[in-house]
Amino acid sequence: MSSLHSALSQLEAERDQAQKHLDGINSAITVITRMAGKPVAATASVAAAAAPAAKGKKVKKAKRTMSPDARARIAAAQKARWARTKGSAPAATATAAAPAKAGKRTMTPAARRKIAAAQKARWAKFRAAKG
Repeated sequence: MSSLHSALSQLEAERDQAQKHLDGINSAITVITRMAGKPVAATASVAAAAAPAAKGKKVKKAKRTMSPDARARIAAAQKARWARTKGSAPAATATAAAPAKAGKRTMTPAARRKIAAAQKARWAKFRAAKG
């Protein structure tokens, strides 16, 4: 049984060493790719797919960039959503008119009296039970 444990620990050590070696190779590829002017994201994704992460370790994904046109489209869509929420939607972006919200709701005096009477009864019951 101890020979299995020693073999397992030896294999794990070799795996860790190979992973460190592979990380070094990947970083060298990244540096050379950047120097050549190629996008790093494609190279990093290929390297990440080729070498799955070791148990318990996280693999960093390459950051994605967004084109200015895509950012402008997203910003315009968000502005349109805010405009619809605030009720001043431009005619071109509004697909359907939102129903008008009613004003602030208030309680009738009768409802207030009913709630006050119920609360007074609760407090009276509490005080009677207390002493």
